[in-house]
Amino acid sequence: MFFKKSTVMFLSIVIASVLVFVFCLIEISLVVTEATNYLYTVILDAGHGGRDGGVSGRITGVKESDLNLEYVRTLKTCFESNGVKVVLTRNSEEGLYGISETNRKKADMKRRKEIIESTSHDLVISIHMNYFPNSECKGAQTFYYSEDKKDDALACSIQNSVNTLTAINKQALFGDYYILKCSTMPSVIVECGFLSNAEEENLLITKEYRQKMCKAIYDGVIAYLMN
Repeated sequence: MFFKKSTVMFLSIVIASVLVFVFCLIEISLVVTEATNYLYTVILDAGHGGRDGGVSGRITGVKESDLNLEYVRTLKTCFESNGVKVVLTRNSEEGLYGISETNRKKADMKRRKEIIESTSHDLVISIHMNYFPNSECKGAQTFYYSEDKKDDALACSIQNSVNTLTAINKQALFGDYYILKCSTMPSVIVECGFLSNAEEENLLITKEYRQKMCKAIYDGVIAYLMN
């Protein structure tokens, strides 16, 4: 009887030890998987914010800063659901500046640059909405700054992708913008459409069109990365 009890206890200890070892392996595996799961890291920048609302819709009066944030959040979901790590410069309606700052715009842009420079990343995408006195202007527009072919290639890939959505044949353009100079990695600005165009404004404020535009931007980025 004693022998049987000892055997049972011994086997119980062995089984418990094996289970602990297996669980440890699983936990280690999960940590390693989590740490190495991302092939790419993308920084998404929602333009404007806080007191700087950007431009406003001609018809609805919607603030550009609010739309930029909604598009960035949707784009974040697109990337993360496909295994791409995303870092946001702005994740709320507030601007990136302190209350005591005298030049809030400058402080805001400086903070965005700090976030970009302190994050290991593969590319930067800044999301905006466009506006022009001529209300006939419409269509998404992509800008790049660096003369590096990688920046040009990224901008062209995104532009080609969004052109299929808008059915407007635009070309990626060179743009001398601060946010495009904050990284040595490929960086672009995507103006998702014109809030000065009533037809496009009515599209830009809908969830359905936002998802389509973000999917088009995502497809353009992936096409660039795969090439």
